[in-house]
Amino acid sequence: MNWFPKTGFALFLVLLFMFSPVSGFAGEMQTVIFEVQEVLEQPATATDTGTVRAVLEFKSGRDRGDTHLSQRHQWGEPNYDKNIFEGAQFVGQVEYRNDERRRVRVGERRREDGLLILFLVLSLLLFIIGRWQGLIGLLSAVLTAVLLFYILFPIISTPTLILPLAVLICLLTAGFTFAFVTDFQRPAGPAIISIVLTLIIIFPLTIWGLGFLHLDSSLARHSRMILTWVHRTPGLQPGDLWRLIATGIVLSALGAIMDVIIVISSTIDEIVRDNLSITFTEAFASGQRVGRQILSTMVNTLVFAYLGALLPLMLAIRVFDLDWLRFLNYNFIGIEILRLTVGLFGLAIVIPITSSVSAWWCSSFE
Repeated sequence: MNWFPKTGFALFLVLLFMFSPVSGFAGEMQTVIFEVQEVLEQPATATDTGTVRAVLEFKSGRDRGDTHLSQRHQWGEPNYDKNIFEGAQFVGQVEYRNDERRRVRVGERRREDGLLILFLVLSLLLFIIGRWQGLIGLLSAVLTAVLLFYILFPIISTPTLILPLAVLICLLTAGFTFAFVTDFQRPAGPAIISIVLTLIIIFPLTIWGLGFLHLDSSLARHSRMILTWVHRTPGLQPGDLWRLIATGIVLSALGAIMDVIIVISSTIDEIVRDNLSITFTEAFASGQRVGRQILSTMVNTLVFAYLGALLPLMLAIRVFDLDWLRFLNYNFIGIEILRLTVGLFGLAIVIPITSSVSAWWCSSFE
């Protein structure tokens, strides 16, 4: 495939994600950047308690160039207290009422420049080592984020459209990845068919699991901001957010499932090309053997990812001697267990699905 379409499409995705406006919540809240101009009062050391008073300058927003006197308590715990010094920049929120500034909240240290540098360095490294194939995974993640922000989230007030659009986003992401990884060659066809069949199975499984385990919409229950926004949005109820939870569960397993699909479909394609007389049964058996060999490592990929995410919670169990029965029955723990179950189930069923579809697809061309 010519390099120009790849370059143009990749730049389009990155620019769209970085510079397209994102529609936020309605209201009088504005996110701004502060810079510390002068520290007026501060405890002697980071482990001392006391008051921190500093003059902040607005570097963005409607009050750009204006200053604000910030006063907050330092608890003497460096892991929680903000490191205030001249020149430090923070991201915060300003609340306005009747066009007057009523409340200023200083948030976290500004770090988007560092994140952008990391993204560019990682992109360059992937391109140097793997050329365009090395960038496909990163670009598909950018594509998924763009589709979520600009297609799925804007229609969230119409709950019945969430799942159909979620399925479409999964298909677009997978189709983009398969097409570019295979360079639009023969393995792309069975890969796309396999992901369609797998999604048809795991989406209903996820929805059934949410009901079977009596899991509610913890996305709203554990976030006052989201819950407030839900109540203010016509046509949307807190109970409707289970659709977003189901979407997130499937998306978290999609990457590992796509890995298995592309490995099996590409392997069977190469086998058929080298042995044109191979039968469907033989090609299917080859795909099954490859799938079984990579299944354990892919299972570890999912399990280790979820264990890493739950590590702070597991530490809390050990430190505070929490009861395991109570821990396992937390709503958010049930969601994580369902997430792992759906991912492992998807990995298991995608092997025979991809093996059969690829064997049929590739042998039909001979």
